[in-house]
Amino acid sequence: MRKRKFKRGPKSILNRPHEHPIFQFTGEHVRGQAENPRTGLPDPGRLAAMPKPARTVYFLWIFRCEAAANGLEVFILNGLGCFSREVHAALKEVGARELAQRLEMAIALARHACAEFKRLPDTTWFEQFDAEPRYATLHALDEDGTYDLVENLTATVVAYIRVHRRALFDG
Repeated sequence: MRKRKFKRGPKSILNRPHEHPIFQFTGEHVRGQAENPRTGLPDPGRLAAMPKPARTVYFLWIFRCEAAANGLEVFILNGLGCFSREVHAALKEVGARELAQRLEMAIALARHACAEFKRLPDTTWFEQFDAEPRYATLHALDEDGTYDLVENLTATVVAYIRVHRRALFDG
């Protein structure tokens, strides 16, 4: 079996005048190399072949795609919630502390629901977070500014992409 090598994207994407296309292009470029083409799920072998900045962008892109449209409630309860540990680490990596804290609150609330992550063989990582008394439901958490935080994530990620451009782009 051949060892995979991460293919960096064209650096011309960094010349775009707006931030969202930079995040979108980079996220989709990395996504094409991170997921198993048959299942569409993150592939551990493919992810291991990527530099840390690429993995960080990947997990933030799939998080943003889900959470911007459907909130933390849908992200955490569905299959992508199984990757909350990686998303949490990526949020911290780029300095999105408040959004990382929101994810922690969502995890605590989701432990008492039908979250997909409860099917994982080891759920101990998910058990470390405490619920926030002011949020009785995931919906309440989303409605109290989460969507704005997810939208604002784009600028933070693009700044991270620019700092790590050598790992992500040619030349």
